[in-house]
Amino acid sequence: MYSHRQQSFIAQLSAPGAHLNFLDVLLGHPARIPLAGSGGSVFSGRFSERDDSHLLGHLPVEHAPPAPTLYFRHSEDGYHLYVRTPGNHFGKGISRGRHGEIGAYPLQTLAPACLELLGPNGPLILSDIPVNAFHCVLRERASGMCLHRHKRFDAAHTYVFAKRNERMRLTLNILERNAAWLSDPDEV
Repeated sequence: MYSHRQQSFIAQLSAPGAHLNFLDVLLGHPARIPLAGSGGSVFSGRFSERDDSHLLGHLPVEHAPPAPTLYFRHSEDGYHLYVRTPGNHFGKGISRGRHGEIGAYPLQTLAPACLELLGPNGPLILSDIPVNAFHCVLRERASGMCLHRHKRFDAAHTYVFAKRNERMRLTLNILERNAAWLSDPDEV
């Protein structure tokens, strides 16, 4: 029987067709979306904005940054993902927002979602994967929905959501196996 640490790993996450990363990283600036109808009955001259910088996007960009590095922490129910890429989102957990959007959230705000790795024959754990680069689908356990591309009506970007029964093929490039918590590097 393997320990949770032995089934945990650090990997870069990518997707075919465009670049996958947090929107602020892909755009090179904060991803602020003006909200239509947010001025109330009297227009004050300023629209309200929604900050989507922390959300995962799938965009073609000219000078793409490296794929995000994530810590896949094994638990009895699946994997909890944490950002390991240096920058604004380091240490945050990957979770599903209230509308199905997938992004990096501070651990005090929203607990990381539990995700399952799905291969062609069903759920996978690290011991099932003998290679370091492989294709999979991620399914959020609570909703049963797989991660997929999604266009919001009020933004030009393509987001990553878990709200419909669609699948987005992902590529994981494992950088380290048997990865411990940052706060407990001597974990067995």
